[in-house]
Amino acid sequence: MQNQKKYLNWKIVFYLMYQNLLVSSDPMPNEIQEQISKKKIKECVGKLELKNSLATCFFIKLPIFNNNHKMKALLTNNHVINEDYLKNSKTLTVEINEKKKTIDLFIKRFIYTNDDLFDFTIIEIKECDFIDQFLEVDEGIFSQTYVNNDIYIPQFPQKNQYDSLNYKGLDSTKYKGKLSSSWGKIIKNDEKYLYHNCNSYEGSSGSPLILIENHKVIGLHKGKGGVKNSNAKNEVGLGISIKNVIDITRKKKKNIVEEKDYKEYFYIISKAIIYNILLVLILLLLILILIICQYLFSKKKLYYPNGNLSYYGYILFNKKHWKGISYYKSKNIEYDGQWKNDLKDGLGILYEDDENNTKVYNGTFQKGLISGKGIEYYKNGNILYNGSWLQSLFHGYGEYYYPNNQLRYKGFFSNGRRDGDGILYNEDGSYNFIGDWKLDNMFIGELFYDNNNKTKYIGHFNKDNRYQWGGEYFYNNEKNTRSYKGYYENGFPSYNGTFYYENENKYYEGSLKDGYFHGKGLQYYDNGQLMYNGTYENGDKSGKGIFYIKNSTIRYVGEFKNDKFEGNGILYDNDKIIYNGTFKDNHYEYGILNINGTKVKIYGI
Repeated sequence: MQNQKKYLNWKIVFYLMYQNLLVSSDPMPNEIQEQISKKKIKECVGKLELKNSLATCFFIKLPIFNNNHKMKALLTNNHVINEDYLKNSKTLTVEINEKKKTIDLFIKRFIYTNDDLFDFTIIEIKECDFIDQFLEVDEGIFSQTYVNNDIYIPQFPQKNQYDSLNYKGLDSTKYKGKLSSSWGKIIKNDEKYLYHNCNSYEGSSGSPLILIENHKVIGLHKGKGGVKNSNAKNEVGLGISIKNVIDITRKKKKNIVEEKDYKEYFYIISKAIIYNILLVLILLLLILILIICQYLFSKKKLYYPNGNLSYYGYILFNKKHWKGISYYKSKNIEYDGQWKNDLKDGLGILYEDDENNTKVYNGTFQKGLISGKGIEYYKNGNILYNGSWLQSLFHGYGEYYYPNNQLRYKGFFSNGRRDGDGILYNEDGSYNFIGDWKLDNMFIGELFYDNNNKTKYIGHFNKDNRYQWGGEYFYNNEKNTRSYKGYYENGFPSYNGTFYYENENKYYEGSLKDGYFHGKGLQYYDNGQLMYNGTYENGDKSGKGIFYIKNSTIRYVGEFKNDKFEGNGILYDNDKIIYNGTFKDNHYEYGILNINGTKVKIYGI
């Protein structure tokens, strides 16, 4: 493993804390976090709440007698659990992975506490404690010094360690007492202690010192040493070597394998007997229930007043229940499926009243109504609808078909009406509409010409399926070119928009009303040259405007009415004025006519 630390950003730290993983006070690299999770370290470390304070303990297999027979034990500090506590308490409660376990201290077990310099307490774990996960001791404890080895300390800090690291924005109470981890190195080793530079806080007493390289235990954290070290960021931490724990404990206990714990055996045997008695009672109760059900719940036949069979199936408390078949008065099958409280409920098949047993519906029911997934059929046997239902109405995703079995619509429904994304098809399989629906009407999407999949319109629709608001209309030509782009009102181009020739050149752009040119606008020739710049009324040129011929030269400047020159105006010929005056119905009225340079007054024609 590389000694250089790879720091995580605060978002990753927050994510790991939120996931309740071991989060380092000096954040660990991702790969170490993953290894700790895989080793299930958090299932081997427990939280102790004693006299309103937090402390840590852990579960470990110790080779007290020899390496083949290891004692399962709880290990913590003497200043956490001392002799007085053990004498005056009947049980010890430990929280492991957010689940509380109770250890009965009155059951015969090996318990030893050392209040000398080594400061540890060891409690033997029995089968009746139901502790499953244990840490292992590193094989090198009797030979290695571990100086400069990377370690980590799982702990339950009473103080919020994230505050000390300035992780701002986090709830300081949320992580108090949560399992977290600190990591660092062993910086010194003597006969009594292991010295380390890991961060530790109130509540870390009793935590294990674990090697990062193999996740095995080499020591028991005691506390801070109160001195500084050049290799440590904080006060030096003190840890008791597991070697010393094993050596001292071996002197107190000679052979843990041969001891017999008769009280524990009695506890286990008594529990087994109680379980067996309960099992027998449960079996007897089940047999009694089966006998009652055999009497109450059985197949029966019901009849119409005319004597014809109306129902054959299971009855419970005089109501149709579970599986059964109902019949029309004509003796034809009406329904074959599941029932509940006299109503169709569950999977079933509904039939037409005919001798051929033609299916009407196959699917699920709820309280007598079609609800859930199911298929409705035409009388010819083809599928009419396949999808979701609610109270006998199409609801949710479904597919609707023509009688010839061609798909008609696929998409979403609400209370029997198309609502949401959906595709409508023509009977030949070509597209009719793709888009969003509201209350069975097209709302926004793409409309197609019949039978050729060419786009007709893209945009919004109103409640009557007419074009509304912004949209685009297209020619039904080979290239499917745009015919109009702009606003609609109740199906007609209105407000502002642009019309196009089939060659994609502009035809008109400007104001519109009810489908007509109305207001200011520009009209073009099919070659793209401007034809007219002025005002319109109900589709005709009316008001002031300029009319151009195809070579883009001005032909007329003046007033129009009903698409004709009318009112004051000037008529041009190759940029030369040939008439200046008033017009009536496209004819000269009063003005000056220029004939080959000679000006002639006109008084009405």
